[in-house]
Amino acid sequence: MKGLIDADGKPIGELFIETALSEKGEGWIEYNWQERNNSEKFRKCTFVKKASYGGETYIVGADLYLGNYIVCRNLEE
Repeated sequence: MKGLIDADGKPIGELFIETALSEKGEGWIEYNWQERNNSEKFRKCTFVKKASYGGETYIVGADLYLGNYIVCRNLEE
């Protein structure tokens, strides 16, 4: 995971690990993703969280392609 980079060379694997190991233990990472055999880049966002089970520590994540959703940062506006 540590060597994972996005389509622009951003070290997202390291960001996943740093975010999970931070004081908060969770957070969002935004990046550009490119599927194999596809020249198109997609804006993607992943939420990672540190989790423990059976004495082991894990990074758990879920992601979404931002082009498929309307993102609201301030619901009051």
